[in-house]
Amino acid sequence: MPCSRHAQRQRARNERGHDLNSQLELEPPDRRRRMTTTLYHPPAETLACTPPRAHPWRMALQIWFRPRRTLVAIAAGPGWLWAIPMGCALALFYIRLFTTALLGAPPSAGALIGGLSGILAGWLLRALLLQMICGALGGRPDFGALYRATAWAVFPLILRDVVQTSYMALTGRLIADPGLAYLVTASSVLVGGGVSSADGLMTAMWRSVLGRIDLYAIWYLALLVLSLQITAALPRGKATLAAVIYILAGLAAGLSSSLLTGLLGLS
Repeated sequence: MPCSRHAQRQRARNERGHDLNSQLELEPPDRRRRMTTTLYHPPAETLACTPPRAHPWRMALQIWFRPRRTLVAIAAGPGWLWAIPMGCALALFYIRLFTTALLGAPPSAGALIGGLSGILAGWLLRALLLQMICGALGGRPDFGALYRATAWAVFPLILRDVVQTSYMALTGRLIADPGLAYLVTASSVLVGGGVSSADGLMTAMWRSVLGRIDLYAIWYLALLVLSLQITAALPRGKATLAAVIYILAGLAAGLSSSLLTGLLGLS
């Protein structure tokens, strides 16, 4: 029986091939050449547009070495892929809070409760803002693909948390001046000694902003630009402009938050 079934399948394939060849023989030479080329030699752009398959844990490694290919797979992949960077970010957030608590800086109740809601709302707001910015620049991003790709672009910032948390755990000291915050001297933050309260507030604000700028942030910006190129079909210049507008809006929001905190005397 298996042999007879195999013979039947082979006969059916031969008949289909014979019918196709007969149809090609009836066509004019030019049309026959085009049909043969299309059937047996697909266009290169068709093959190039086929996204690679999404293998989550393999992509978690490839995002560092082959970011463009990885982000293409994520944008075309299943909708749950955003949960991988989200889980990593939340885990490191609470590990960092626990580490700083052991070093004498216990977190507030708001920080413990707001970690999950803050990250969820922040990532959603980021995707919404980038979708509006890309739309204004002529792009038409799919929100789901944009949300997934920009979520995976956060991995350099997750790596920064890993490095900083490991440093604090190994040395037993808090990081006083992260990023470029060392450019502002710690003594100028103190009110007194000839420094006015307004100067101290402005210095604290700039320390807060400069503390977010480092190599990891630049790496994140590069992945964000790639994400916008892939999901919004924007050229590199417009994608860079959209990412810079978003980053500047985030820094302005951070400045406003620091100013409000200083004026209200909140810790």
